[in-house]
Amino acid sequence: WSWPGYEGTKTTVEVYSAGAQVELKQNGKSLGRKKLKDCMASFPVVYQPGVLEAVSYDEKGRELSRSALRSANDTRKLAVSTDKITLAASGEDLAYIDIALTDENGVVHVLDESQIRVSVEGAGTLQGLGTGTPMPEEPYDSTVCRTYQGRAQAVIRSGRAAGRVNISVCADGYGSVMLLLEVQG
Repeated sequence: WSWPGYEGTKTTVEVYSAGAQVELKQNGKSLGRKKLKDCMASFPVVYQPGVLEAVSYDEKGRELSRSALRSANDTRKLAVSTDKITLAASGEDLAYIDIALTDENGVVHVLDESQIRVSVEGAGTLQGLGTGTPMPEEPYDSTVCRTYQGRAQAVIRSGRAAGRVNISVCADGYGSVMLLLEVQG
């Protein structure tokens, strides 16, 4: 729910739920309740930064669940995480490194595009780097790419010898993060 520059713009928010009704709240104010048709309800909304929350109800009006989207604030942080920290020394094991441009609370700056640079040293190699963009400008075997909707992903391949893999991720305007993986033989 981070769309700087679109404040005051009218949009439609679709809410999906298995409940009977859903209520949409914007910054604590109810925008109404609607019955779900084919598990979906649409709400006209004027964009404002803050919190957009959907609350799902059953047929008797009891709350089933709630989910919220939050706007990113002006702080900048490079968030880097991996699906695993230990790789087998097979030359075929992979670690997926998720990269996101966030605020201090971990909310992604979805409109920010920044050049990402990844360097890998040690017992592994950078197998690929890219984003979900439908029209990438960089090849996947490059060490640089531009984020798409504030995100990118790197894939690290283990070598055939045990050791450490030192990964450095840098993003323009967001700083750098070091990550350490272990290749075990």
